Amino acid sequence: MEVRLNTDQRPGVWVYCDFLESDALNYYQKIVFIYLKKFADQKGQCYPSIRTLSRQSGISVKKVKETLKQLEEKGVISKTNRTRPDGGKSSNLYTVYDYGGMWRKEKALDSEPAKAHCQAPCLKNTFNTTGNPAKSQAAERYSLEQIQELFNYDVMVYDYPDRRHDIDAVMNILYTAMNTISPTIRVSGQDKPAMAVIGKLMKLDKDSIMYAIRKYNEQRRRITSPRAYMLTILYHAPEQFYLDTMNLGRNRGDF
Repeated sequence: MEVRLNTDQRPGVWVYCDFLESDALNYYQKIVFIYLKKFADQKGQCYPSIRTLSRQSGISVKKVKETLKQLEEKGVISKTNRTRPDGGKSSNLYTVYDYGGMWRKEKALDSEPAKAHCQAPCLKNTFNTTGNPAKSQAAERYSLEQIQELFNYDVMVYDYPDRRHDIDAVMNILYTAMNTISPTIRVSGQDKPAMAVIGKLMKLDKDSIMYAIRKYNEQRRRITSPRAYMLTILYHAPEQFYLDTMNLGRNRGDF
């Protein structure tokens, strides 16, 4: 009898049991989601063409297009349109969200929220960050210290000491959102499954957070819900930061 040691180093895709057992996605949605994970980098981003997804999954091009739209509507992926340097269309950039607890007790996921249209003034004039956010939480999923560590708080404060107040405000907003006990979080004026929002916020890094702070401070019109507005900017920040960087590079002739 041949004995095989468990030393197989072939590339693989990590698929969690809670995802497989969840009824949030149907069969086709799970298959396409898994293939997106196959192509995704450490940030959960990838840009396979629809034909590539169709060929490798064995699902028709029409069905893949339909399924991608459904996954986006459910909030488990987001899509960013890409263009080539000559202005032609390229494959879409997809961000895949697969966060612990995201698939539990989810019977259905809501639609992707629309982009925010309101504007706001300077952070320091609208955010109250003097209170203890833990007082408003019935249960703590993450401590403020864990969130600060996750998003490289010390590095941000060191690099941008004049923005410390703004950074503290954002950390408290993230703390509140990521510890919510509500099944939904309101983003862009619409209620979205809380775990899907948390999964997307977990993809933020210090650069996209600082980008969100800059975009917030560029606004001049006062709004009535600055915390909600800032959460919307953070939610969309990775994709918007990528697009703005790509546009800047094209204008400068970098590519």
